[in-house]
Amino acid sequence: MNDLWVPVVVGILLIGGLGLLLSWIRARSGRDGSELSDYERIEVLMSPAERSLFGVLKTVAGDELEIFAKVRMADVLAPSRQLDPSRRRSALNRTISKHFDYVVCTADDLRVLCAVELDDRSHRRRDRRERDDFVSSTCAAVGLPLVRVKAAPQYSAASLGEQIRLAVRGESS
Repeated sequence: MNDLWVPVVVGILLIGGLGLLLSWIRARSGRDGSELSDYERIEVLMSPAERSLFGVLKTVAGDELEIFAKVRMADVLAPSRQLDPSRRRSALNRTISKHFDYVVCTADDLRVLCAVELDDRSHRRRDRRERDDFVSSTCAAVGLPLVRVKAAPQYSAASLGEQIRLAVRGESS
């Protein structure tokens, strides 16, 4: 009877040891799952309104322009090098978590020509208006044309193309 317990105890110790080894390996590889539960996948990159405008912008772009969606402001607008480090950091912090809906660039060298913002009904909210004012004034201060497009069921490629051409040339529509 005593001989029966030895294999059972050895088996339990082996299974427990194997479990501990696997846990240690997962923890070392950073795949313990603790951070993963903080996130969920977003299935589509753009809302239907954003996708609709993106399609028209791509039509307007042709072969001469490139359209990029959801570009971080910090990738287009850098804090002035003349600022002291504290003010530079503060200026960067104001742009780092914001993005332009679209950025229009030249196809050959990806020079930024203008930014495009889609203004849907969320832009009526006070916090969005404050953000919009910041974006508009910052773009104006650095000479980056900003085209604001009101959300609509459909867009005219000709009209949107003209708005972009006028903005890039520095004329208002």
